Amino acid sequence: MIRTALLFCLIANGVLACPATPDALALQAQAEAPSAYITMDPPAISQPRSAQIEFCTDLSMADLSFNAIMPAHQHGMNYEVTVEKIAPGTFDIENIVFHMPGLWEIQVEAISGSTSFPYTAEVMVE
Repeated sequence: MIRTALLFCLIANGVLACPATPDALALQAQAEAPSAYITMDPPAISQPRSAQIEFCTDLSMADLSFNAIMPAHQHGMNYEVTVEKIAPGTFDIENIVFHMPGLWEIQVEAISGSTSFPYTAEVMVE
């Protein structure tokens, strides 16, 4: 009975439900950062894409910045993205444009109170 109550509590608090979609990519962060996942349209060259970032925490993420760079070429995107908070811990990012094929590094910074959490992930654009 205790195990069932604990499982119900974890599900109710969103611990087991994060990420919401099975194809979400885990964002890499420092050990003390909350888990975060990005779900994104398949990357394509020079086509605007969208993404959703979800944080698996009770912390309120007040703000989020998003960027993507090509480490091999030492440059970023040519377009400005829009970031919108749609729910506590969930953000939509629009107008992501990977203008060249190759390996891109996604860079996310989330702010909770006075704490900043940097995250990264790699995507291959072909």
